[in-house]
Amino acid sequence: MGLVKCVRGLRSLKLSERQLIALSLILVLIASLLVVLSFTVHLPAPAVGEGYVALIEIEGVVSYASSPLSLFGSTARVDDIIELIDEALEDEYAKALVLCVNSPGGSAAASEALYLKVREFADSKPVVVFIREFGTSGAYMASLPARKIVAANSSIVGSIGVYMMVVTYAGLLEKLGVKVYVFKSGELKDLGSPFRSLTETEKRVYGRW
Repeated sequence: MGLVKCVRGLRSLKLSERQLIALSLILVLIASLLVVLSFTVHLPAPAVGEGYVALIEIEGVVSYASSPLSLFGSTARVDDIIELIDEALEDEYAKALVLCVNSPGGSAAASEALYLKVREFADSKPVVVFIREFGTSGAYMASLPARKIVAANSSIVGSIGVYMMVVTYAGLLEKLGVKVYVFKSGELKDLGSPFRSLTETEKRVYGRW
């Protein structure tokens, strides 16, 4: 009888081990499943009213990626900046935009494209610009749609547009007895010619620029 009880006890012990092993395997499978689900199941969206402020830097010369200006050191590639602004514009949780500007300006076309994109964003959400060292020319133009522009006392800000100088030798040539004949198909074909004085029409044209 003692031997039978011992055998039964061993069988009982083996059964318990099997159950323990089976339970361990089930727990391992459940843990693995939870790990997989954590990578595949989307996290719940933030609660209503929550959001963030997008921060985008404009650093260097404003230009397109393919522009020759990109050969002259650091550039603020408008292609990439516009793409980032579009992402923030389409993201409902991006409640505002801060542009961190440190740029002397650059390409007129690229600056205008950036200005239009910032204005588009500003029509929907607030925009604030912080200027570090430089925010001039095209970079300042792109900053104008902002609700507020913040700059340090030592920052260089402003200077939108360009100026042009026209040097003429008309008086000198007259003294030297030199005459220049120009044949043209339109009144403004030789606009800015150094061989004569500017006409009133040409002055008005330059004034519009």
